[in-house]
Amino acid sequence: MKRTKTIIYLLMGVGFGILAAVFLLRSSRIITYLEHQSLDSFSAAAVEREGKAAEALSLADGAGKSCYEITAAVIAEIRPGRALPAAAELCGKEGKSLCGLEPEVISDRSAFPDSGSDCSVLKIWIPFRMRPRAAEECSILFLDEEGAPWDLSAVVSLECFGGDRDPFWTGLGVFALVFALVFLAGGLAASCSKKRASGESWMTAMLVAALSFAVMSVLASEFNPLILDENDNILGGMLQSGSGYVMYRDFISQHTPFAYWLCALFARLGAKAFGQFRLLFALLFGITFGGLFFRFRKRRFAPAIALFAVFYGPLSFMLIPGNAGQVLSDNIQAAAMAVLLIELAAYYEDHGMDAARAFIISLSIFAAVGSAFMAVYAVFACMTAFFMEEFSFFRRKGKTFSFFLSRYLLLAGCVLAPWILAALYLGLNGALDDAFEMAFRFNMEVYAGYSLESSNPLKPLFGGCIRIGELLIHTWEEWRAGSVKQARLFESAMILMTAAVLAVSAFRRGLAQTFGLLFFIETQAVRAAVKFHSIMLWSVVFLFLLMELPDLSAELLFRRPKERKGSSGECGTSDPASAKMGKRNSGRLAMLFFYAGLILLFFGPAYCRLGKNVLDYRIEPVPEAEAELAALTEKGEKIFLDAGALKTEYIFYKGREPLGRLCWTLPWYYEWYEDETRELLLREKPRAAFYKPNLTVWGVSGFSKEIDEIIEREYVKQGQDALYVRKA
Repeated sequence: MKRTKTIIYLLMGVGFGILAAVFLLRSSRIITYLEHQSLDSFSAAAVEREGKAAEALSLADGAGKSCYEITAAVIAEIRPGRALPAAAELCGKEGKSLCGLEPEVISDRSAFPDSGSDCSVLKIWIPFRMRPRAAEECSILFLDEEGAPWDLSAVVSLECFGGDRDPFWTGLGVFALVFALVFLAGGLAASCSKKRASGESWMTAMLVAALSFAVMSVLASEFNPLILDENDNILGGMLQSGSGYVMYRDFISQHTPFAYWLCALFARLGAKAFGQFRLLFALLFGITFGGLFFRFRKRRFAPAIALFAVFYGPLSFMLIPGNAGQVLSDNIQAAAMAVLLIELAAYYEDHGMDAARAFIISLSIFAAVGSAFMAVYAVFACMTAFFMEEFSFFRRKGKTFSFFLSRYLLLAGCVLAPWILAALYLGLNGALDDAFEMAFRFNMEVYAGYSLESSNPLKPLFGGCIRIGELLIHTWEEWRAGSVKQARLFESAMILMTAAVLAVSAFRRGLAQTFGLLFFIETQAVRAAVKFHSIMLWSVVFLFLLMELPDLSAELLFRRPKERKGSSGECGTSDPASAKMGKRNSGRLAMLFFYAGLILLFFGPAYCRLGKNVLDYRIEPVPEAEAELAALTEKGEKIFLDAGALKTEYIFYKGREPLGRLCWTLPWYYEWYEDETRELLLREKPRAAFYKPNLTVWGVSGFSKEIDEIIEREYVKQGQDALYVRKA
């Protein structure tokens, strides 16, 4: 059995290696940004067609230079009244056909001014595996219905789409290949080693990480658009990495800094677009929970960690579809809170506090509170659960004061360490005062007037119960009205199951653990119980149920009946303890497979449809206004920017930088930073601005009148988007 298991691992390693090699050599993502350029003049290239000379459309401009390193697509505009080509072929440097191309008519409504007739527009996608790197040496041969070369004189304009090869994708492919080789080497070593179980545990953990990343990567696609909160984190990270900015000193934000620093790390690893940042976040998620699975591989809840790692993506997609997988503070906090729950569950079993546990708790707290300050309430609940159990468990052990002092000094030192290091970094860079002003005082004095939160600082400690209760009531009312959503039903079902498990837990675990878990779970809803601010609650509830339901179900369904007395009045003999344990483990495993099957059946179809949409999705060209902004400016040039108007990070990819510290046109920011922004705009007089005047945010308008007047007085709008150019 063990040898069979090792062989399966080896085969999986070989499969991973093949997939990684294919990804590395035939990556479907070579370029990150799809740029476009219209060619004013184009020429024909001599090619060979069935032994005869023919003319093909060159992919170079009039000077014989390629528009891009890699050409992805071509749009040809065909003269009105001329027959359309039926097929096309991509020809290489020597004029020989590389592959067939199927042209697609994408428009028949473009009118020429001189003729008044409609023309046809053909769009031709070049397969990823055949995209030419030296596009100036390649050409497209059009064919008519009979397979003969088509007349190029019918082409009146040509537009090329493409971009530069991005080493990020090659690096990701290399990482996948190395990962697969390590997995394969681990399998070979395990098959030859006496410590086969340890090697197989490593491979299982790697498998959990790989599956988690594979499932989560579906959510990383640009198919899911960028939102302001995510854009804020990514922009802050890119500026710190590429332009040497320091948080708060050079970039205004009301948020705590962890999400920005995490994105700065991703930028250092080569991320340049929001899809890449999401992929690295998914990779970090998979590695984190794969590592936790290995750490607790011998615990009863180890399978729950694996199921959570794999199914968290589908869960978040169902509950917060537009925000699942995004690099949001809420998603970071959700992962951190899941880690805290795992460590809390392990602590309930062993009551230990070693350096590893203290380090993981410290990092989780820093990630959660460092991403969203409101997470401090859930952290307080977790610490309350810990100390309640400490008092309940160790008071019976007669431990001395020195015992507790050593435990708490280690924990306190680890928890404080990252905050001290962060303060030192900000202080040495002259940003500590700004950090206090923005991340704390600004939120208390300004943003509190917009967030509609209660001024009572104690309400978040019990406000989660109120929000969860409101969710249950609304779900019931919507169900009676016949308009309830599937996500709301699932949320309510999870809450009711959690309540039932906690009620049973009061008898199995005692009141201290039960109240601690209840307090920790309900404080996850400190901000909301629905939409993306609620994902912390549902990640913890989902993981808690995966930990507890299989054991509880197995205990109820597979327990042995009580022995009956025989005719002699003596009790029957009981099974050995090992047999009882074996039956309990078998029952737990059966229930794990049962719940995994239910989850797969429930989440699978919708997630498979999402996966198909992602695979079918073709990256969109860079928005015209953002491409024009990059063309009007030079690398390193400052532009006046409202980042909320951007749809991509293309201008930062091109090396443009925002003018000043404030990148967002929001009413709460303008209360403190409008004067600074106005003076900088008047003094520096940037050539270009990307800005939307007369904004209304959360029902507030007219908050940026002075900036609006400057833009409308000194700049001219270009097109219909947010691009403005300074008057001559």
